[in-house]
Amino acid sequence: MNNKKKAAQVLWTGSIFSLITLFVVTRTGGLVVFDEHTAHVGDTIGGILGPALNLTGLLVLYIFSAGAIRS
Repeated sequence: MNNKKKAAQVLWTGSIFSLITLFVVTRTGGLVVFDEHTAHVGDTIGGILGPALNLTGLLVLYIFSAGAIRS
């Protein structure tokens, strides 16, 4: 499998995982309850999805860097 296909698969998988995680964590009765004790909704979502999206980007960067080193 070439690097572009592998990177695209990692990118799509990470994006879908992030959206599913966002839905599971922030639904009513989920892990995070939005009330006066939590931050704004955007801060909370950014804190939840930020690490997952950063990891996805890091994996894509690694795949392309490994391919560049091999060639």
